[in-house]
Amino acid sequence: MSARALAALAGLCAAAAMTTPAQADVFNGRIAFTSFRASTATPPTGDVFTMNADGSGLRQLTENPADDAQSDWAPDGRDIAYRIRKPDSRTGFEVARMPGSGEDHLRLTVTPTGEASSQPSWFPDASRILFRRSRGDSVGSIWRMDPFGADPLLWHDPPGPQLYPSLSPDIRRIIFTTAISDTDRAIQVINADDGTGLVSLFDVPGAYDSAPGLVAGRHDARLLEWGRRPPSRHRRDDCGRHALGAADRVRRAGRVARLGGHPGSGHR
Repeated sequence: MSARALAALAGLCAAAAMTTPAQADVFNGRIAFTSFRASTATPPTGDVFTMNADGSGLRQLTENPADDAQSDWAPDGRDIAYRIRKPDSRTGFEVARMPGSGEDHLRLTVTPTGEASSQPSWFPDASRILFRRSRGDSVGSIWRMDPFGADPLLWHDPPGPQLYPSLSPDIRRIIFTTAISDTDRAIQVINADDGTGLVSLFDVPGAYDSAPGLVAGRHDARLLEWGRRPPSRHRRDDCGRHALGAADRVRRAGRVARLGGHPGSGHR
């Protein structure tokens, strides 16, 4: 092999050695969440951050006054869908996406005035993004769109306003929260193909039972609930201040399953 070829090969090896760790640090096993720590606005607004599973390697991915929250990792761990405040508006939300490195932010939805798009959740095969379309406090429905925002479609509209929709790993069922009243939220599920089979899985009257998830890899797609808390005037789940990526919700739910937890148990 010529000296020139050897030099080229050495350069390629050096480049691979430099880029591979950085890519793994950005995308592999990191947790996405929202924090108000960097906000200088009044009232404060959120930005999307990521960190390693042990809390190290903190990285800020958004830096704007758009109140970024409700982050959800794509199944391959390379991209994040999240919620932003409507541009030039103090009310309403839109859905956006970005690479896990925090570059090339792209707004996906353009929602009519008086309505909002929020709470995105990737399809398990990354073919689409599920999200919530809402109007005021009393109307909410389940929508879907292509990964880059094309063809937004009202998919299902069960009774009551829906929040935090997500799909089972086999894409056969949608699990979500329904606001029963101002002080009561229930965890419900429907069939994804036609919206039938509505079942209320868990509901403690007078409490918010919210942000459900599905355990991946189980044939019965066992349903788990976490994030239960009493209602308050400051609805932090609506603000998305502690949004986790889908993979991290699965990991947390898997830990509950190993501990023998179930809806209503002490493991939440």
